[in-house]
Amino acid sequence: MDESLQRERAERLRELHRGPALLILPNAWDAASARLFELAGFEAIGTTSSGIAASFGYPDGQRVPRATMLTTVERIAASAALPVSADMEAGYEPSVEGVISSMRLALRAGAVGINFEDGTGNPSRPLASIAYRVEAIREYARWQAKRGYLW
Repeated sequence: MDESLQRERAERLRELHRGPALLILPNAWDAASARLFELAGFEAIGTTSSGIAASFGYPDGQRVPRATMLTTVERIAASAALPVSADMEAGYEPSVEGVISSMRLALRAGAVGINFEDGTGNPSRPLASIAYRVEAIREYARWQAKRGYLW
């Protein structure tokens, strides 16, 4: 995606978060659903990791391959003229560096927002630590700041 177009979409998503109206992100699972949400008048789109996984025959919970998830995010972002926030499961990698890699790849795919689940898939420790998530967000923010990104 053209970087200037992506910046415009990022700025728009930021405005929508600050606006007086409640921001509703319908969750697209493919390009067709993204277009339908756009035609229905939504101002931004989220992706659904569960819906994307199901559309490829995978169960939810980071079972759909990261490359498949990213290709789908890219198709969604290219199909609609709206900002897209990507649900990137739990980041697909156990390390902070791996999670940041997933963030960067989602950005390259055309997303301007990203969310991660806090589940670990480990029944004895089902939630990721807050410190771990904060570290990942801080490192990603540093990476963005070095490049002058707005999102």
